[in-house]
Amino acid sequence: FYDESELEKEISDKHIEKLAQSETVEEQEASTENEVENEYVDAKQNAKIQSEYKRKHLFSLMSVFGCIILSMLAIVLEFMPTIDMSWSSTFDHHEYQSVYVLIGLQFVIFTAAIHIKALYAGFKRFITLTPNRHSLVAVGVVSAVLYDICVAIALAITDDELPPLFNALTVLLITMSVIMDHLCLNAEKRSFAIYASEECKYTLVNERERGRVAKKMYAGGLSTQKSIYTINPVDFPSGFYRCVNDDQGKTKRLNFMAIPAIVIGIIASVISMIIDTDFYSAAVVFMISIFTILPIAWIYTDNVSKSVLSSRLFKRGSAITGEYAIRNYEKCDIIVFSDLHMFKKCRVKDVGIAMYDTSVGYLTLGCIDALYSKIGGPLSGMQMQLPDVFKFDNVDIRRITRNGIEAIVDRKHALIVGERSFLQRYGINFPEDEKNSDRSTLCVSLNGGVTAKLSVKYETEPVFEMLVERLHSEGISCAIETYDPLINSEMLEKSRTLGTSPVSVVHKNSEDFKKRDERTFNKEPDSVIVCGSRLKLAELMVWIKRACKIERITTICSWGFSALGALVTIFVAISGFGRSINQYYLLLLLMAELGAVTSLIISNFPKKQYFTTAALYLELEKKHYDQIDAIEISESSKPKTIEKDNNTESDTNE
Repeated sequence: FYDESELEKEISDKHIEKLAQSETVEEQEASTENEVENEYVDAKQNAKIQSEYKRKHLFSLMSVFGCIILSMLAIVLEFMPTIDMSWSSTFDHHEYQSVYVLIGLQFVIFTAAIHIKALYAGFKRFITLTPNRHSLVAVGVVSAVLYDICVAIALAITDDELPPLFNALTVLLITMSVIMDHLCLNAEKRSFAIYASEECKYTLVNERERGRVAKKMYAGGLSTQKSIYTINPVDFPSGFYRCVNDDQGKTKRLNFMAIPAIVIGIIASVISMIIDTDFYSAAVVFMISIFTILPIAWIYTDNVSKSVLSSRLFKRGSAITGEYAIRNYEKCDIIVFSDLHMFKKCRVKDVGIAMYDTSVGYLTLGCIDALYSKIGGPLSGMQMQLPDVFKFDNVDIRRITRNGIEAIVDRKHALIVGERSFLQRYGINFPEDEKNSDRSTLCVSLNGGVTAKLSVKYETEPVFEMLVERLHSEGISCAIETYDPLINSEMLEKSRTLGTSPVSVVHKNSEDFKKRDERTFNKEPDSVIVCGSRLKLAELMVWIKRACKIERITTICSWGFSALGALVTIFVAISGFGRSINQYYLLLLLMAELGAVTSLIISNFPKKQYFTTAALYLELEKKHYDQIDAIEISESSKPKTIEKDNNTESDTNE
């Protein structure tokens, strides 16, 4: 049934070989997709991961103590030449200069050995122009080692005076990096504790991936450049280690700061060599450039702020995992909450009912109660004490619009609720609403009749209003989703008692109601997690925005100190003060930079009372009095017109 020549072409050895190779590649790709190596994918991993963190924490703590001891010894050893105090035997820097340099070098090597993996990886990244904070330390260590070797050889040959050394400063630099790694490990450990907790967890999802809310808001005139985030329940958090190990986005900034340090150092060394014709002065100038131009404070700022952040959030049952989270949520513009975050559930005493058809009074109340129990919202909290015969579970939603809802209750009762204009479309004419600025009116029609009116006063949640103000101050707007036809922009304006920041309303429809239980797959890892309450996500976003602000400010501060370091390097090279600058002057400059950066971090992080309504009340009250004072000052500065009394004027003339 087949031509022999064609058959040979189809199943020849070469063809079979190619087919086997392609199948192998496909199998490898499939296995790579399915395999999740070194990732948190099952709650059974909790005990193993937590024990691993305990082991790492113990080793990290020992490394910190070891580096601190070595740094103290190095400072004591190298401080002796500064005050011209000699040690006995081989520690005498007057008699054995080369040996003294090599002893200091040993402290650098011993400290670097504790931190060797990170330093090696950092140096590789520096060479490949993708540096991280360990790259800065690695450059400093390599420079100090080369400097010590060259100086030791030169001193052994020439027997000159001991030049300035930089071993103690290098050891302190390594120690600071080890401490920062320890803080990072603690942050990871806290984040995993939140991920592994058994409480209900929530995260923020970019609505652009899901579409329903975004389409409505974009169709309503919102700029498509705005990022909309909604709250999503998390059955099991994904991508923990992917977020932890992500460190993209900062390599270019470090390249702009690290490479010029080496270039300026080489140029300044050449200038110093030409002017002084002294090898030691040129080498010292190069070391000064490394320790003053490199953004060493960035090692500190990049981790201290995140450590404080993770500590504060851990106490609140929240976690931000890695650089990925901050980069992902930095551009958040709008967060969408539920209407029950904005409003308290109504009690029976908050609702006034006017019955036009008293014969179906209990039936009407039962249908309203069943409807709002189904769609949620503030009116779902009435919990009216009705006979069991008027308690219904079967509610068929037929139509949901911005200003009304149509439903069938218990398969036989046609219920229509909403604004007066909505019921007019069905030919049902209600009397005009009473003028009451404090309450909203809900018209109710049962089985086509003019049945009842509900006069409702919705009470806002002060905590939510406070969070709205806090988010708005960081450039994030809030919106609420609702099925309730009574909730609209005008009603929000009347109901709010605290703050004036705008809150948008997104009305859900029948399609949303049908898809309310669907879970959309989130491709992005869950890099922010809160436990217990969705409102904690608002606090978390404020912290992320503040962390980004601190990063920008401290980066500018580091740039400023690096520029100052470049000026110092050039000045030392030209003036010939190379041998007069020791490492303790550089340490003072570094401490000044760390002090400036620390003050910026402290002043920009939210205080403990920041997320309280009492703090917001005080702020609003202060603003109010400031406005009054400004008005009074502006009125007092206006020129006063004096009206003359006619009688007084005539007397004066006489």
